[in-house]
Amino acid sequence: MYKRKMDKRMRVYQAIVIILFTLVGVVLGNSMYLDGYSAETINTGETYIYSSNGYTQEGKYFEYTGADFSYVQVIAKNTDTEQIMFVFGQKAQKDTAFSLYYVDEMGNVLENYSQGVWKKGKYTATVDVTPGVYNSYLFSMASNFSLENIYYAKQNGVSSNPRILVYLFGLIFGIIFAIMVECVSGMRNLLYSIEKKRKHCVEWCKKEQKTIGMYMLKLGIFAGVAIVTMFLLNYFGKIKLSEKITFVSIMIGCLLGIYFCFRKYAAKKIELIGCLTILIVGSIFSIVEPPNVGVSWDDEAHYRNSLSVSHLLDKQISMADVLIQNDYQNVALNKYNYGRTEQRRYIEITNELIQNRYYTERYALASWNLNISYLPSAIGLIIGRGIGLSFYWTIILGRWMNVLLVAILSFFSMKALKTGKIVVLLIQLIPTNLFLMSNYNYDTWLTSWSLLGLSLFFGEWQRRDRKLSRNVAWKMSIFMFLAVMPKLIYFPLTFILIFMPKCKFENKKQVWFYRSLILGSTFLPFIVVYCQNFLNGLGQGDVRGGEAVNATTQMDFVKEQPMQVFNTLVTFLKGYLNPLIEGREYLINQAYFGYINVHHYVVIAIILFGAIISREKHEAKFPWWTKIGCLFVYAIIGAMAAFSMYITFTAVGADTVAGCQGRYIIPALFPALFVCSRFSMKTFVKDVVREENINLLLMLLLCCVSLYGMWKGCLSIY
Repeated sequence: MYKRKMDKRMRVYQAIVIILFTLVGVVLGNSMYLDGYSAETINTGETYIYSSNGYTQEGKYFEYTGADFSYVQVIAKNTDTEQIMFVFGQKAQKDTAFSLYYVDEMGNVLENYSQGVWKKGKYTATVDVTPGVYNSYLFSMASNFSLENIYYAKQNGVSSNPRILVYLFGLIFGIIFAIMVECVSGMRNLLYSIEKKRKHCVEWCKKEQKTIGMYMLKLGIFAGVAIVTMFLLNYFGKIKLSEKITFVSIMIGCLLGIYFCFRKYAAKKIELIGCLTILIVGSIFSIVEPPNVGVSWDDEAHYRNSLSVSHLLDKQISMADVLIQNDYQNVALNKYNYGRTEQRRYIEITNELIQNRYYTERYALASWNLNISYLPSAIGLIIGRGIGLSFYWTIILGRWMNVLLVAILSFFSMKALKTGKIVVLLIQLIPTNLFLMSNYNYDTWLTSWSLLGLSLFFGEWQRRDRKLSRNVAWKMSIFMFLAVMPKLIYFPLTFILIFMPKCKFENKKQVWFYRSLILGSTFLPFIVVYCQNFLNGLGQGDVRGGEAVNATTQMDFVKEQPMQVFNTLVTFLKGYLNPLIEGREYLINQAYFGYINVHHYVVIAIILFGAIISREKHEAKFPWWTKIGCLFVYAIIGAMAAFSMYITFTAVGADTVAGCQGRYIIPALFPALFVCSRFSMKTFVKDVVREENINLLLMLLLCCVSLYGMWKGCLSIY
């Protein structure tokens, strides 16, 4: 009877699988940019205004004087232009008609012309034009305006048939997977397990209805108090009310509510509370930050790579993507687009570019080892476009996917440990690291995967009475392989896994299998990628370092003056590896938001205190050689990062290291901190204060530091 019911359930699950795969195909297909316009805009520094008549011109602003024939003469880009979009610096106060006249190569104004309307409340105006060979256009409008940009577009002639093929592929894969569920017993057992857990959850929810209702009521009360507090602060002139401040207050209220309602789980179930903390605070950063790149370090490059991966099939990107790429320097250096008026204007312009279907060729793909780290953001961008989100929310979803990745991997990292789970959370909640995970980067990928791999290793070390299974060994090697792929200088982290105690193995054969597995996952990406670099040559190096940078010439200098280079690196590393000196750069630095106005010693104290008191009285201690090994890995990663930047970023022959940012050392912090904080000493603090209260206090302090920096560097400007 039970089997018959489960077989019926199996048919339902198979139908669900087919529907889900079909929906995935639909979302993927809808995310593609196919039929539309091939567009281009004015290049940076290019003069697009030739002359004007009947206006008083001041830069890009034109004040109408009332002349009979007033015009602004603008550049004509292509002979096959079919549509032009004008971008203005202010909204139209009313519907205003304008004309566009054509000027031939001899300078004569042609009889034919086009007409359009700059609609009230809009920052843009679009007009269809007649293709042809023109010298320029005369833009004529009886109004004042500021002409900021011009887009030229033509039909790209691309068919939308590939989108239908993607829909079909989703359906076909769904059917294939449903058949596999029927045929493979392991998948059937998995679905049976899901069914049992579903029933258990339903029964628990019915049983605990009152408890769940009380929790929801308490969370609502905390959120309500936060909103009331916000209104009071606005009333007394302490803040300026906005939708973003409202969102932040609600999220902070929910976070405090979770801490209050579920405080008893902050010790035994710290992974759950920590996961929710990362999701809430990371979401605040992702949503509150401007819908631009130029917010974090090199995020314009990371966004470009994520975007290219997300457009792997259609090979086109929107001109809205080009716009935010072109503006990143202004955003980074001048905090352009941080204010609410600027952002609303920007949102309208980018959405208009999306709706007009103005596309151009996508950027070249990065190397395959880098692209793997951009998968979360690329998936977010695909989903955003596929379900029809606005450009603004698609950008946010792309960077929020990094937050989701960190939350999930941190959950399993803490779950893998027997004691010291809070150490994982302390690393992830470092203000600089929390800021990074809310933006486009690959630091988040390598830090989180390495945390998971190392946590599995440390968790096995703590369970000395349990033999190491092949399943766990494979997981550790795969996770460290994924961590190292984007940035190979972190491969020494994998060597820590070699220190697995012999008591974890049944025989020597298992020992050598394990060590071979770890060494293979260490050197395979290293060999492949570095061989590729060797074949392609070192080249000029990182162009951000300036014209004096040349990797090949710098390597020649290293060979000629090895002792001078060695002394330069040692001098640099004395400060770089010292948290008391360099800690400011990777603890309280939020890129273009600026440094948080809290001394980094405070953050160091919070992290050290939390790591030290997380010990248990009878937990397994690490021998001295393991501690020395982890510290050596920390030092060697710092040295490799410094040497890498000396070659690719520093001017040839310089006596210092340029561009070696503090955040490069973050992935090496966890093993050094975790191992060195496990020592024999009575846990005095836990005897006085309950562990859940300590954990909540530590999390709250680190979150407050991060949110304070976000307020001063971003939200207060909105």
